Amino acid sequence: MGTPNPGAPASSVVNGVFDPVDWLDRFKAVGGFWFVTPDKRLTIGWLLEGFTMEQTEQACTIWRELGPDAVRLAAIHAHLIAGRP
Repeated sequence: MGTPNPGAPASSVVNGVFDPVDWLDRFKAVGGFWFVTPDKRLTIGWLLEGFTMEQTEQACTIWRELGPDAVRLAAIHAHLIAGRP
């Protein structure tokens, strides 16, 4: 199983710091999506239709990088709330 973007790092952690932009970019490349509701709740998932089984497996692997890590999820949430691309 390859990475969604061969030039991208296999993980969003560089020098011990989680990069939400990298994580979101890699996740989106394999069908990942997210939205923030008006009351600021975050929903994250991935599409199956239109994506290969390998991409679906990659989306699942990237999702697992968050694990039970509330700090990483909070970093993604803060990034999206701030309205950054």
